[in-house]
Amino acid sequence: MDCHQLLFFISVVLVCTSLTLINGTTNITTATSNIFNNQTVFPRSITSAHLNTTVPKRCQNGGRLTAGVCLCSDDWSGTTCTKSNFCPEQKGTYTFPKTLLGQFASSKNLCQSGKINAGIPQASALCNTANNSFNFPNILNCDLTLDTINTDVSGASLKDINMLASSTQILTSIPERLTPYNITKAAEIANNLLSTGTPQTKDITLSAVATVSQLLSASPTKYSNSNNVSAATLSAKGLK
Repeated sequence: MDCHQLLFFISVVLVCTSLTLINGTTNITTATSNIFNNQTVFPRSITSAHLNTTVPKRCQNGGRLTAGVCLCSDDWSGTTCTKSNFCPEQKGTYTFPKTLLGQFASSKNLCQSGKINAGIPQASALCNTANNSFNFPNILNCDLTLDTINTDVSGASLKDINMLASSTQILTSIPERLTPYNITKAAEIANNLLSTGTPQTKDITLSAVATVSQLLSASPTKYSNSNNVSAATLSAKGLK
């Protein structure tokens, strides 16, 4: 093969196969060969239409696009904020508001006037992370007190401990209503529920941990007037 033939062969290969990807755009470079005067001429590249068909992200449900990533609110997740992170409002015998996954919802139904716990939610339910729906509700005895629960936990059956744990969670579900005395008693109950000597189930543990979280949300000024030992124990449980 002489030089002219070689140059012609190279030109044909360049025409057929030269694809260069530049900044996300495919540039198709053509090459022709001017075999006259022993010169090869490469004209300027011809840019085709964008072959990158990726559609820019459109964040849904109030999400904000930042540096190519959707920043979602607590209620949503996923690449475009379309995966719900909550249980929708549930109406029925007990009505529960929209609630984030893994958190307890307090019923809109309240203990009636004349009861010891008047104005406290009658029930609570955990928003299940597996199916975005509420678990079977825990019902509060509207005349049950933290003092009674604290006394009854020791020696109670597993079924009764579960009821006492969920009742404690409900009674402490409104932190702003808690008194220093309430915090002291609830801290003692939570400590007993989470101790190694108390029979455990997943529901008991969840209720106890939720109680700890709720108590830690109470005003710091109320802790200053509560039992220091109980408060310190409660904080230690909450940080584990």
